[in-house]
Amino acid sequence: REKLFSNKELFNNSYQFCIKHSLLVEEFIIKLIQPKNFSCVMAAVGGFSRRELSPFSDIDLMFIFPSLKGHESEIQHCVTTLWDAGIEVSHTVREFSDIEKYLKEDLHAFTQFFETRFLLGSKNLYDEWNAKLFQIIEKSNKSKLVYELFEDVEARYIKYGRSPKVLEPNVKFTGGGLRDIHAVEWMYAIKNQKLLSRQDEITQTEVFIKELLDNGVINRKAYKRLYDSYKNVLRARNMLHLVEGRKNDRLEFIQQEQIAEKLGYPKSDWKEFMYEYFRSSTILNRFSKTMRKRYKQEFSTKLSDYLLINLDDDFEIKGDILRFKNDRLLNISDIMRAFYYRGLNDASFQQNLRS
Repeated sequence: REKLFSNKELFNNSYQFCIKHSLLVEEFIIKLIQPKNFSCVMAAVGGFSRRELSPFSDIDLMFIFPSLKGHESEIQHCVTTLWDAGIEVSHTVREFSDIEKYLKEDLHAFTQFFETRFLLGSKNLYDEWNAKLFQIIEKSNKSKLVYELFEDVEARYIKYGRSPKVLEPNVKFTGGGLRDIHAVEWMYAIKNQKLLSRQDEITQTEVFIKELLDNGVINRKAYKRLYDSYKNVLRARNMLHLVEGRKNDRLEFIQQEQIAEKLGYPKSDWKEFMYEYFRSSTILNRFSKTMRKRYKQEFSTKLSDYLLINLDDDFEIKGDILRFKNDRLLNISDIMRAFYYRGLNDASFQQNLRS
């Protein structure tokens, strides 16, 4: 681990740094626990599942049982073994009945279920867990769940700041931070009934944005912009942990200078590092807003066509969604009218008009 943390070549490649760190922790855990008789599922959760562990990120595990009764000592033995070996893990224990329980009672605990990756135990049991998870989601009110995620984003902005240009940002929770992308991934998982975690040596965010590209949600240019921006914000978090020697996600002025120096910026040019950070966080924040608007349209109650208003030969509006009625490319006149109608009606562009 110390060798990895001192590898300056990996400082700028945050994806590779996190993958190598996550794999190192994962291999050590499996080596310690594998020989033991293991009757449940041990799954990685959160950043560990995403293979996006920063240097001092929490190492979260989830133990999954059909029923916990009679297995308490098994869990205690596993956790004690890891702590004795120097791996300070946080763990949760979940039974199948907890899926419905947390769907109703605790959104934050429930979102953990979208970010799990199999480590040890019964793969069949893990597959049953995920099948039950999405079966319950399918039967539940998806719209309500997605709207609760919208509310959670707003609550986070109130606490940590909405603007992606907060001078001393929380690189995880402030607008434009890593959580802006995580929240969209959860919505995507609900909508598409799928997990994004992979056993390949790749981060979950890389999987997500590649899937958006392959499905035509974003183009190649937007993919590159999003990929690089997340990489930059993740780099800031990695370096913040390293200069502090502990978990810390608030990027204060003193750390901004220290990180810039470690990354090779001229001592008087630390503002260039922050310029790159703010440019990246703004891109992440705008993407998150765009995707949330898209999901809001998809999950909102469908309005009757009787409420459709024709604005002119080319544009119409229903609710707060502005639509272009033709298949042709927009000309300058179309573009000017689109922005005029959007401002006049406090509307959002329909996806085909936006793209």
